[in-house]
Amino acid sequence: MRFFTKLVVICNFCFVLSVYLRYVTLARTAVGNTNGLIGYQPLESSIIVLGYGAVFLNALFLLITFFLWMTGKLQSMVSWLLAFNFAIFLFQLYYFFFS
Repeated sequence: MRFFTKLVVICNFCFVLSVYLRYVTLARTAVGNTNGLIGYQPLESSIIVLGYGAVFLNALFLLITFFLWMTGKLQSMVSWLLAFNFAIFLFQLYYFFFS
């Protein structure tokens, strides 16, 4: 569960970064600049793939955590980590379904 938690946090950070990259790229193309924000395209693509895949991993993480909490088998977990993942999940739902 530790590895999965770390993976979900990294993917959530990539999601936030990919949303930022999207808005910056849209703003730059509006003024006529078509160069990428990051000079290395494979890195930018990897961030975007990890970021947009984070919604599935985050949902799975929250479901597993809820199940373990309900059964009483949840070991000690850092509370800020759970709160961060839940807040990012709400943002992801808003981003994908309402914007």
